Amino acid sequence: MSKRQPPENLVIAVLVAGRAVSSIGDLLYLVAINIFVLSLSHSPLAVSGLWIMGRMAGAITAPWAGSITDRLPLKATLATVEVLRAAGLLAMPFLRQLWLLYGDLFLLGGLAIFFNNAFLPYRTMVIPPSRHRRVNALMAMTRYSALIVGPALAGAMLLHGSIRVPLWSDAVSFLLSALSFLGLPPVHRSPDPGRSSRRPERPWPTLRRDWQEALVILRHQRLFGFFMGLNIGILVLGAVADSQEVTFATRALHLGHLGYAMMVTAAGIGYLCGSVLLNAVLHRVALRWLMGLGLWLSSMGYLMYALAPGFDTAVAGLVMLGLWGSARSMSIQTYQQAAVPSQQMGRVNNVLNLPEEGLQILLILLAGWAAGRIGVRSVMVLATVPQVLMGFWAFGVAGWGRGRRELGALDTPPTASL
Repeated sequence: MSKRQPPENLVIAVLVAGRAVSSIGDLLYLVAINIFVLSLSHSPLAVSGLWIMGRMAGAITAPWAGSITDRLPLKATLATVEVLRAAGLLAMPFLRQLWLLYGDLFLLGGLAIFFNNAFLPYRTMVIPPSRHRRVNALMAMTRYSALIVGPALAGAMLLHGSIRVPLWSDAVSFLLSALSFLGLPPVHRSPDPGRSSRRPERPWPTLRRDWQEALVILRHQRLFGFFMGLNIGILVLGAVADSQEVTFATRALHLGHLGYAMMVTAAGIGYLCGSVLLNAVLHRVALRWLMGLGLWLSSMGYLMYALAPGFDTAVAGLVMLGLWGSARSMSIQTYQQAAVPSQQMGRVNNVLNLPEEGLQILLILLAGWAAGRIGVRSVMVLATVPQVLMGFWAFGVAGWGRGRRELGALDTPPTASL
């Protein structure tokens, strides 16, 4: 007798709640780890190494992690990864040497890649396709709510306790997330068609075959590859701009710590308002318009921020970035769920994640060097103008090019045009 499956709405509620708790924990960690490393090393350079370490882990892990997650039980993988991340955070306050701390951060960065490679196919399979768009929008709303709640909680914890409190609270959030996955139903996948049941697979031939399969999918789904390429380009350049955010706020906008904190909060409010608005209009606006306008206008918000003469214009640009960034994130994820077979999402991510992680490392280092030569505002403009051009290209293809037909087919039930 088959085990009774939990109600669909309960599955969605548990999935979204688990990710909400984990997202708040992520923001606790980001605030606490910077302060922890600075207090341990007394070196701003050591703090900047945090960002490089996570991206190095991504660049090393990204080309092959999806090949593993595609072959493992997704529910068990997600719960296990969350427990391992909790263990890494619990140990962190006891690591008093910088190289040990960096090793722990490298481990956490690699685990994050494994989690992301398993989470999207899991929720694609456990949630009916007709509700993918709604769940993606809810995920965006909880993630962006954490941008406001997380730093505020971290500040309160640091004010009334030691650095261990936010780090261990983040560990608890990962454990709660793991428990939420244990309460969700398993997903059943068909056996890998290229896998031999008689002979164990060797790593390199398997990885080569997985990359070949992923490239075949991307060649077949050319429009998806086009939009993902533009989205990756925008995300990479956005990360470059983010890496110069503190320098830009203090040297170009002449803001103090309070002004910078208010500016970051404004971006979080923009993302939250955008995700709330997105949930309200979700099935009234066609996916192609959400994607095209999201890619274009979020980039315009970044450019407005880069050209801002003062605080007010910078805040307006970040709010615009947040409003339309929610639409970009939701529409790209919904398109990926429709275009890529869930059985092979991990190996497609092998191909997509490598250039994103590698380019981020290269361009962030280049931006840090260039900021000292040509000025931080020039670097910000150079990072944001190509974003706008790529976003406008995506908007044109989504609204009037081939994307109008292909993306229009994803609107179920049919939605009204913009």
